[in-house]
Amino acid sequence: MISKMIECPKCKTRFTITGEPGEKKPVTCPNCNLKGYFSITEEKKKSTGDDVIVISDLGKKFKDVVAVDGASFSVKKGEIFGFLGPNGAGKTTTIKAMLGLIHMNSGKVTINGFDINKDYIKIKNDIGFLPERVSFYENLTPVQTLNFFCELKGVNKEVVPKLISDVGLNDAKNRKVGTFSKGMVQLLGFAQVQIGNPSVYVFDEPMSGLDARWVKIIREKIKSLNQQGATVMFSSHILSEVEALCDRVAIINKGKIIA
Repeated sequence: MISKMIECPKCKTRFTITGEPGEKKPVTCPNCNLKGYFSITEEKKKSTGDDVIVISDLGKKFKDVVAVDGASFSVKKGEIFGFLGPNGAGKTTTIKAMLGLIHMNSGKVTINGFDINKDYIKIKNDIGFLPERVSFYENLTPVQTLNFFCELKGVNKEVVPKLISDVGLNDAKNRKVGTFSKGMVQLLGFAQVQIGNPSVYVFDEPMSGLDARWVKIIREKIKSLNQQGATVMFSSHILSEVEALCDRVAIINKGKIIA
């Protein structure tokens, strides 16, 4: 069985289909309902030749405190890239500046060839970002939560049942999020960032504060996204997690890239 991420030629929505090699599979876009056929081909080895994220001399200050000092690295297409460093090293600040969530004082960032400062509108829907501290409205259920984010992104709500099923929250889909454990909230976050099927995912400390059971589940979710063709970058202060998942790693300490 092969999973493939495909793009609707009409509305450009990305979604995943599964099938056997050589199978010609009927497909329907979950957003615009366009119908067609797709031939499942044998999965080729993923390419890591093209740079999807390029960070050049990124600098960020908070008043007189240098949080990020000339960071430069790149993330290649189709890989799982680790961003390793101790707590307070500058990982989260780098990620937020990289994604245009906070202003950078110097440097340049491109994602899929677009400058994050000049072309943010063009690329924001192609990036799925999960912050370290995930929070949702506690009085909503997972179904209501994901419906809300579908409305924000202009995505058909028909994708919600599959998103909930894929992260294993079917049994809790009608429970209020306020009753969830941290691991369950994290899984809901994984479902939320997949709305619109972005090609690039950025996770900030996705395993932080989770017990071994949840760490294993989150690790498998990251692998699954990557196997479907997505490029994944995630930060961590845990060396063993980076070693277990990543193709390449950048190490940051005291705001500087040291490896």
